[in-house]
Amino acid sequence: MALIEQTALVNALPVVSVIRELCAFLPFPYDLTCTTVIDNYGPELIEMLEARETPDVICNAIEMCNSESGQTCHVFPLPNATNPLYG
Repeated sequence: MALIEQTALVNALPVVSVIRELCAFLPFPYDLTCTTVIDNYGPELIEMLEARETPDVICNAIEMCNSESGQTCHVFPLPNATNPLYG
């Protein structure tokens, strides 16, 4: 986020515009998905990033990770007693 903010400052552009430009570096079809997400959720995403929300929280907040069975976005394993990472 700091690099995006610095790029925006140096080029006198809004942060959303810088992120939209970064989307162009992604391969197809991710570039289109990125642009669509920024166009629809840009200001909300920036607020959540500045608040240091986790990727899981952001994904669920913009409803990109929902299925018929409920929220499914988990970048990292959920803590539970059977997961050795959580002791």
